[in-house]
Amino acid sequence: MRKDVREARLRNWPLRQDGIGPWLLLAASVGVALVVGLVSNSSLAGGGTMLALLLSIWRVWLPVQFELGPRGILQTVGRRTYRISWREFRRYRPFRRGVLLLVDPEPSPLDAFRGLFIRYDGQKDHVLSVVDYYLGSDRSPDSTVSKRERPV
Repeated sequence: MRKDVREARLRNWPLRQDGIGPWLLLAASVGVALVVGLVSNSSLAGGGTMLALLLSIWRVWLPVQFELGPRGILQTVGRRTYRISWREFRRYRPFRRGVLLLVDPEPSPLDAFRGLFIRYDGQKDHVLSVVDYYLGSDRSPDSTVSKRERPV
């Protein structure tokens, strides 16, 4: 059976998919929170630091389901689903482990903070073909300008 070039379903959960790296990140977060708590002599400061760090790296420890299709990108975390229109993204950049969907039309030093990174989940060619289908060329009928940047 051939996969539809217009749709893809992916599950991103670095804590289970990426080996020891995400676990080290969690351990470092706990370590930083402990140091803050000890240095400040305040368990409240340590707990606040831990909460802030866990919130900032939520994509590492929570599974995220992505559905790429004609309605845009459906991102499901827990019981909540968020829809992001393809129009939100101007270009994309493929990487070894995933694709970064970018909101700015031109490269910027802040790209990593403004984009949405989606891991391939073993479907690299298919995911890139879906993303290219929706973002591959300018939406004007006479344009052939590619919005795909070179792979890194």
